[in-house]
Amino acid sequence: MPTSEALYTKRRVRNAIINLYDIETGLILIQNRPATMELDDGLGGNTEITEVDGQGYEVKIANNFKERKPTVTLNFKGSNLDITALQRNRQTQITTATLRYPWRQQVLKAEYAAVGTGKIGNGITEDADTRGATLSETGETIALTQQSFATFNSATPNSFAIGADYVRRFSDDLLARRAFVILEPQKDFTARTMSETQLGFLELNGLCFNSDNTLEIIEVPNLFVNPEGGGLKPGDDTTTVTLDVATIGKCEPWRIFEITDEIFCDD
Repeated sequence: MPTSEALYTKRRVRNAIINLYDIETGLILIQNRPATMELDDGLGGNTEITEVDGQGYEVKIANNFKERKPTVTLNFKGSNLDITALQRNRQTQITTATLRYPWRQQVLKAEYAAVGTGKIGNGITEDADTRGATLSETGETIALTQQSFATFNSATPNSFAIGADYVRRFSDDLLARRAFVILEPQKDFTARTMSETQLGFLELNGLCFNSDNTLEIIEVPNLFVNPEGGGLKPGDDTTTVTLDVATIGKCEPWRIFEITDEIFCDD
């Protein structure tokens, strides 16, 4: 039995696990744990009901809310593809695409060796279509000329060539002035991306810790993503995902259950 002191000081201290379940696909969407979660009842359009008391004062005796639009806000530390897709109400998929890889470097030698397996640039083919640019000696942005790798002539100014697995050759003048260059070679990728398919209705199941090591289970049975304000901000400390709760046919938008089970750690 918990002590009276423990019961008196008991507080909800943090969320431990928050899962989002896609009702249509049967998949749990997010493996990252949100740092915080906020459940807002979304009550609005209040009309105060008043009466006149025995001293002639108008006093409020009740509230009459005309709307209830509850929301769940999940705040994640940083972001990744899954969180961005969720924020934009999109499913993810595996796809193949021909993409340009953005690359910046300073030219410090005439030729750079092939990139090893599994590293960025590995798999780029010889003479892959590549855009290039640098700053001229007068500070203007100029295009670089791509030569054939097999017949590369280093005396041709402001030029480069691309070999298999991203071998790079640069012209004598670029090396002489230790130029900073930008390259964008093309490569075929197999990658995860956001699909055009929207998410359907979701279910949220959360676990919260109390200060006495007991737990609460939070259940939101029917909600959907509100993509307003979604976007991509690499490097941001926090990413916010807002979900609207569908409450038609339900008296409460969510339910909270305080259970007697305590926290444990696997050995």
